[in-house]
Amino acid sequence: MKGSKILPLALALFIPLIAKTAPALEIYCGGVSGCADLAVDENSDDYRASGGNIYIHSVGWDNHTNEAQKQSIIQLWKNHKWGIEMGFSTNNYTARQNAYVSRYLNRGIQADFITVNAYSSARIPGVDDWKNTIQAYYNRGVAADTPIYATFEYQNMPEYWTNLHNNLVSQRTDFQQIIEASGGMTIDIPPTVYFRRIQNPNPNIQKYHDWILDAIAWAQERNYTVGIIVSPNRAGSGYDEDTRDFIKILTDEDSLPDFFVVENYD
Repeated sequence: MKGSKILPLALALFIPLIAKTAPALEIYCGGVSGCADLAVDENSDDYRASGGNIYIHSVGWDNHTNEAQKQSIIQLWKNHKWGIEMGFSTNNYTARQNAYVSRYLNRGIQADFITVNAYSSARIPGVDDWKNTIQAYYNRGVAADTPIYATFEYQNMPEYWTNLHNNLVSQRTDFQQIIEASGGMTIDIPPTVYFRRIQNPNPNIQKYHDWILDAIAWAQERNYTVGIIVSPNRAGSGYDEDTRDFIKILTDEDSLPDFFVVENYD
């Protein structure tokens, strides 16, 4: 899937959904290797006119755009909300924060939210480490009312597939405290992975579905914000159908998030 195709696709997938089921639901679209496509007006003119927002993955911004493209992106999307994804360094409260200042704050970019990839490669952040991480962003000049969410990929990690039912958000104090500290959470759920998990013959791996619904319910019952990243994973041309089917399940389960993020790669 070419990077420039994701924005019209996102428009087709999500704008009708917003109109029919969730008027307050926000949509953010962005790129990784496709980040430079955000600098081209015609790639997103209809999407921007419909009120779509932008999502910047720092790897895409840092490694896949030049200075002219960055300036074009800033100009094209200046009247839209920005979501920004950052990496996570355990017990390091300067490196990522300084990068955020140089990449975004110094350019006048004010994020609607920041989401930090705290759960990755079997990493589970400690509560104090997470609190220190988000406080360090505020100490470096991020506005105090900017939410900083942990991106949960816990449910995607092979180490935990067969043990998800024993590690629901409603059962884990550390998960709860991290969400509480942030005022919400972001969950990375590739729709293709979702269907692969729930169709697995191992009933424990099928608990992927239960983990997701439990996390959303626990957070929303407490008025915390929930965002879902619908990553492409290896869906290829099946991405649109998988995503539509996944959103229908969330709708039927009364588990729509407060915002969706659409990432693109190649």
